[in-house]
Amino acid sequence: MVNIDDLVTVSDAAALLKCSREYVEKLMRSGWFRRADRGVYRLAELINGYVDYIHDRDKRSEVSAAQSIVQQARAEEIRLRAAERAGRLVDVEELFYLANALAGMVRSRHVGAASRITRDLALRATIQTELDSIDAAIADELTALAARHRDGRAYSAPTGNGNAGRVGIEEQNPSDGLGDSGSS
Repeated sequence: MVNIDDLVTVSDAAALLKCSREYVEKLMRSGWFRRADRGVYRLAELINGYVDYIHDRDKRSEVSAAQSIVQQARAEEIRLRAAERAGRLVDVEELFYLANALAGMVRSRHVGAASRITRDLALRATIQTELDSIDAAIADELTALAARHRDGRAYSAPTGNGNAGRVGIEEQNPSDGLGDSGSS
């Protein structure tokens, strides 16, 4: 049976604490416990010192984590103030207004586009259906974006397929058969 007043060697102490002999010596040099004699320690003092060390380490870790959170918050605040001074911050409501204005411009360009493209009524209906689908998708995205902002949730990525698509006017190949180009 082990007596709490027993002396243990450095090797036994290392085995008991599940660490190296060097680590036991480091803890001793840091003042967590003392040697009883050359190369031996009192078991009770060794255990108490190690427990105190673990408690202190955990407490320092908690304080360090809290300090890290505060430092990150301060850094973010400084970044925002610098961006504000540089004129790089934009009011979210202004962005929503601009997005809605842009969507309205797109919608107004789509109105009557099918009739300007072709005289073929079936093709007009197909084109108009596609344009209406695009307009509805834009409106849905703007509505979802506004709802996420209103609810304070993080903005998610757009729900599109991630492809930018084509921008601008492409020349139409006359052999495509997308309606006649003559006058009526």
